[in-house]
Amino acid sequence: MSERIKISGTVDFAVKGQAQLPKWQREAIANGLKSEYGPPESLRFNCRMAEDARENFKEIIDDRERVWTLHPNGNPQFGRNVRGEPYLTVTLQDEAGDGYKFRWAGDAVPKRMAELAVRHDEGREVAPSTIRLSLARAEVAPSHQSAKVPYRKDRDNSAEWKRRKALRESGEAPRKRAPRKCGRITRDDLS
Repeated sequence: MSERIKISGTVDFAVKGQAQLPKWQREAIANGLKSEYGPPESLRFNCRMAEDARENFKEIIDDRERVWTLHPNGNPQFGRNVRGEPYLTVTLQDEAGDGYKFRWAGDAVPKRMAELAVRHDEGREVAPSTIRLSLARAEVAPSHQSAKVPYRKDRDNSAEWKRRKALRESGEAPRKRAPRKCGRITRDDLS
């Protein structure tokens, strides 16, 4: 299932507006974004772009008149990848029920989308707007969450459990969690 598919067309991505938050809230948000580990990972699904993607990708039609709908098991994500580039990931399914992951990364993400995400995350005023998102610029690959491909939930973790038990018994300190290399887009990422 490593085949890639070609798709063309555009999505008029509507971004909802936001009133400016009070100064104390903006300062609290700024402190959270500056912390070593960044804001919680769950915010990838709760940012303005991810929430708007849920609305904008409920149903789209490409240039070949194929209907795509948002996959029920896939939540859109928007953020910064390990290379420091913005990304948008949306899992859609075609009329046959096959799931495909659409991923825009780097230059494929419109600059205006990243700018609006930063303004929203900072708590600043954001006017409602529409961004033209090209489907042809997305990397499209079959999704493991497709109904046609069963997702394995029963994993054999016994080797990992044994490793951890041996580590505890030896008295060695567990590895420290490394700082996150991906997360929210900040003003520094826009330059």
